[in-house]
Amino acid sequence: MPRGNGSSLARFATRFLIALVLAGAVVGFVVVQVNSTVDKELARIPRVDVDVTTAPEGGANYLVVGSDSRAFVESADEEDAFGDPSQETGKRSDTMMVVHVEPGAGRTLVVSFPRDLWVNIPGIGNAKINAAYNSDLGGGPDAVIGAIRDNFGIDIHHYVEVDFKTFQSMVDAVGSVPVYVDRPMVDDFTGFIAVEAGCFELNGAEALAWVRSRHLEYLNPATGRVEMDPRADIGRIERQQDFIRRLAGIVVEESIDDPLKGRDIVHDVVDDLRVDRGFDKRAAFDLVQAFRSMSSADTSALEFVTFPSTDGNAGGQAVLFPDKTNGASLLDDLRSFADVPAAPTSRPSDVRVKVLNGSGRGGLADTTMSALVAAGFVKGGTGNDERGRVAVTEVRYANGAEAKAQLLLQYVGAGAKLVGDPTLDDADVTVVLGSDFTGLTGAGGPATAPTGGGGTAAGAVVDPAATCS
Repeated sequence: MPRGNGSSLARFATRFLIALVLAGAVVGFVVVQVNSTVDKELARIPRVDVDVTTAPEGGANYLVVGSDSRAFVESADEEDAFGDPSQETGKRSDTMMVVHVEPGAGRTLVVSFPRDLWVNIPGIGNAKINAAYNSDLGGGPDAVIGAIRDNFGIDIHHYVEVDFKTFQSMVDAVGSVPVYVDRPMVDDFTGFIAVEAGCFELNGAEALAWVRSRHLEYLNPATGRVEMDPRADIGRIERQQDFIRRLAGIVVEESIDDPLKGRDIVHDVVDDLRVDRGFDKRAAFDLVQAFRSMSSADTSALEFVTFPSTDGNAGGQAVLFPDKTNGASLLDDLRSFADVPAAPTSRPSDVRVKVLNGSGRGGLADTTMSALVAAGFVKGGTGNDERGRVAVTEVRYANGAEAKAQLLLQYVGAGAKLVGDPTLDDADVTVVLGSDFTGLTGAGGPATAPTGGGGTAAGAVVDPAATCS
């Protein structure tokens, strides 16, 4: 059967779908055949009244929130799957992302805000940012938008909300999504369990447990003891981001091969989304344009970054304080909208990198440096960090080298800390490999495990294409 026009429509539709397959419990929507079809699908999406800012001409910021509300539960089967709404009251957010799109400039950025960030929330006061959505505390969509705006100076132009059912329905619609688990692990809170290392094809319920896990316990082969994942929410964000890339890749392939399958996926999930009243065809098409380079063979068009933070204590609990110094350029990006492509940025060949081992795993600095050199970075030497063991991987940069550090962060992983270090004089950027290091991710691609020195951190994500048949 000829596929010319149908394939083109499918690709266009797929990007529309992928545009909302974003954020830790995020799934998609809409296959386009003609404008009337778009109008019908948009009309089916429930709307929510929120105080958003009018979008500028150059693009928009879309706040994507993953809700744990059980209000949708109507049957015994749904109660078994998602919980009793009379017991699981209120609603909270496990996931909070700002999707920044500049269609004319060809720029797209997805920034995750960890749930434990300590901020001032309108009407609530100082609290973790996920409290902004907590209906039991008087929170909701407007409080989340206000918290992002007041604490980070970012305008929100559109709002997208998904829940457990939406996410699970999307995964079930494509069948399953493969992930690689590097060791036996369990999360008693979400119900995720892997009795052995290997590749797992996750259905909707299993995938939901995986992307929500922040209390993973795993067997440490070095000690023979069961330990808790020390990275909690940051580790969960990385698993969410990796899973979304995989889900998006599958959706691309299936929708291009079978446009009717893509249409059916959309029809099944749009009823479970919630968007602002101003979410119209322009908002939808801007997302399509932003993801125009997405293909089934390359999901790197989805660039994910986690807002930097530092550990601390406040209100009698462990929290994360927003690191606005190291996040300054990221915030500038979220505030900037342009109609022309950006000037060329740093390339790997422009960056001299030094790698220090603070992971406790022998040989890891050398293998990581070899991989960075293979990616085009300039070798600046290796060694051990003078502090000995370091818990969290760091990307340290010299004065004037922040853009180079941001580039390297795409290879090291979103969980690493960006640290300005004016004492650096033998390299532009120094990577300190911490105990949490799970391997290089490639420029926005899936993580690859280091080849030497033993295991990786709990919940490490490894490309299933290389490990799963």
